Amino acid sequence: MGPTGASPAECGLRPPEAYYRRSLNVLFFIFGLNFAAWASRIPDVQRALDLNDAELGTALFGAPLGQLPCMLAAGFLVNRFGSRVILAAGLALNILSLACLGFAESFRTLFISLTVFGISSNLFDIALNTQAVLVEKLHKRSIMASFHGFWSLGGMAGGLLGGVLAYMGIGPGAHFLGIGIPAAACWAALRSRLVPCDSLQGPPADKGIGHQQACTPPAGSANLADLDGPDRAKPVRGLAHEQVFAVLPAEVQAAKPVRGCAHERAPAPPAPRRSRLVRPDGLILLLALVAFGNMAAEGTMYDWIAVYFTGVLQAPEALTRLGYIVCMGAMVTARFLADNFITRLGAIKVLQAGAVLMCCGFALLIIPAGIVPATLGAALIGFGMASGIPICYSLAGRSKTIPPSIAISLVVFISFSGFMLCPPLIGCLSHAVGLRSAFIPMAALSFAVILTAPLLKKKL
Repeated sequence: MGPTGASPAECGLRPPEAYYRRSLNVLFFIFGLNFAAWASRIPDVQRALDLNDAELGTALFGAPLGQLPCMLAAGFLVNRFGSRVILAAGLALNILSLACLGFAESFRTLFISLTVFGISSNLFDIALNTQAVLVEKLHKRSIMASFHGFWSLGGMAGGLLGGVLAYMGIGPGAHFLGIGIPAAACWAALRSRLVPCDSLQGPPADKGIGHQQACTPPAGSANLADLDGPDRAKPVRGLAHEQVFAVLPAEVQAAKPVRGCAHERAPAPPAPRRSRLVRPDGLILLLALVAFGNMAAEGTMYDWIAVYFTGVLQAPEALTRLGYIVCMGAMVTARFLADNFITRLGAIKVLQAGAVLMCCGFALLIIPAGIVPATLGAALIGFGMASGIPICYSLAGRSKTIPPSIAISLVVFISFSGFMLCPPLIGCLSHAVGLRSAFIPMAALSFAVILTAPLLKKKL
């Protein structure tokens, strides 16, 4: 380039895709891996502690007991201390509590460890999705679904690894330590490759934080390439956690600082007033309702699809988990494909299309049919619910009135209630009217998402 600026390559800058996105892909994978590691070894922990089903159910209540109060608090903590700090704390607690779960020696230690595990999972979740929103803004296109795809991929890998290790006779303690130590090593390698500033409001080309602008000296200054000796440019850590060049000759000391540099940044606009009580606006409430429908579908499929194949379809033993495997495989695949559709068609249309697929999938589970239609229904539900949560988190992070971390935590708080409440309600309905008919409210929820999604256009 000419004397007025240097290219990103000349400045040694790395594109956000290589510098941030890959780091988050690894962290989302670790998050899913840790979650599935525990879920896959619950039977082993139950046998080791000699717990009956009632005692195990009470112990498992520790996780949501830690999650629910932490959902809203996590958003405020991220807004107060920054997503990188809370991400580090959440991952450290997650690794430690997971190890404690593996070595629990009594019901009490199991319950306490699960409570801490629930707290750490929410801290990790909110901070990680806040980072994902920031990186998506840098890309100026949808990439949130692929992040959640790596979470799902980690979940599948964790489930398979847990099954293999259990078959080999390796206990949960050694298993959890074996994945915790590499996870800590990954964090040590990736912690400098995260977006350092949560106040980023747009892509790098906006608001003076772009690569070229950060590398451009103030007007009237000497060319960077012509400076020698003490006047030579010195590397400084920039807002994007990359090296930019600050010009230090005397003739530019009085010049306007380069916007975007860490040590010579133009006066920033006043920070938004922090309030202890944040009222969700119409956009957040609508997103929470849409996410509620998607999370209700996820919880229902996790808990009841295998029971449906076993009890309703009377599937042979080899096929009892077919619906679950197909549903999860479809969800993982769809999350890696969803971003392209969101970029081309828009988030609202993709939300509606996903809800249509979920509605059709539950219809196939409701009507009297065999294993093949039910498997197709499970696949449609997996495809349909794949993009719902990533889209809702992404749109919540764009709120103009609420900081991204708090907006995401509000959506998580409301939507997670669907994940927790609907599966038990399905069980109560199944006892009264049968499991087929118990899926009717889930089809109705999916239809409600179809009707609610267009209302988001007025709020965006």
